[in-house]
Order: sequence, then C-alpha cells, then structure tokens
Amino acid sequence: DIKILAIQTGIPAATISQMQLEKSDLTAAIFEPILDFFRIDMDTLLYKDMSHPDYLGKKSIMGLICIPVVELKHAKNVKSAKILKFISSVGITNKNVFGIPVTANILAPAFQNNSIAIIDPDLTPKEGDYVLCCLDEDPNPVFRQIFMDESLHFFKNVNSGGEIKIYEAFTILGVVIKSISVF
Repeated sequence: DIKILAIQTGIPAATISQMQLEKSDLTAAIFEPILDFFRIDMDTLLYKDMSHPDYLGKKSIMGLICIPVVELKHAKNVKSAKILKFISSVGITNKNVFGIPVTANILAPAFQNNSIAIIDPDLTPKEGDYVLCCLDEDPNPVFRQIFMDESLHFFKNVNSGGEIKIYEAFTILGVVIKSISVF
C-alpha cells in the first residue's frame, strides 16, 4: 500500500505513485529510505532479473541464497509454479528450499500474518516439526505439526486450539525450517 510505504519511508505518497508509473527521476535521497525499509541493497533494488545466474552468484558469495516464494496451492509443483517473488536468507544450504506466504493469522502463534514460511522439501521430519503436507485424499497443502509414535503419524493443527488427528494417507511436501517476517 502506497500510504503505508510513504509513512514508513518518509517519502511522499505522490512521489511513490510517480515512481510506480516510471514518471519520476529518482535520487539517492529516495533510494536510501526504500533500501532501509525493504532491507535490501542497491543491487537488489535495481537488478531486473533476480533469477539470473550472475545475480545468484553475487548473492551466494555473501552467504545469501535466493528463495523462490510461491502460492500455497502450488507447493506440490514448485519447479513449474509461478514465482511470486524471491527473498534472500543466510544459513540455508539446500538450494531446493522455497517459501510460502502466510497471509492470515489462522496459523498463529507459530506463523504470523505477513510472514513467509521457508520449506525444505528434502528434510525428513522429526518429532514436533512443522510440516507442509497433504492429508488423506485432499490435494490442498496444509501446515501441520507432526508427532510420531512408531508407525503412527499424528498431525496437529498449527493454531493453538488445534486438534490432533491420525492420518494413514499423507504426503509430506517439506519441513518448515524458518519463518521470515515481511514488512
């Protein structure tokens, strides 16, 4: 929202609108608050194709990995899904990770509204992990907390009042390894 960005950066809403329409000459005084607000560097702001190997190479040197963010409904086929955006994070070694935007408070307290859950599809879940999964015959991915007892798998709704159920048929799409707040 332009008004929120204007308040947070101190840049007039009219200037931001002109920037969106590409009818404004940008100055360093405008770039700095935007870079601070989005916590990005100048290269990230100006670079047009964040999936380009040159950009990814620059980011990997700094220990950052670019993570594609896709809609929840596309989590089963991330490689062919439309990428909403890329985010960067440090400390992640698997290049197959992806992000899912959390756009409601229904996953609180584990995941806050306006955050991105980072999913590692190659990890095997452990007791108490949060996972992205499909349960029974429902093709829609959901977040659950997993508990195991020998061959039984229990899945708990993420919200605090969630029920625990046993599912015999399930597919784990990945383990949640991190949640990143988005401002």
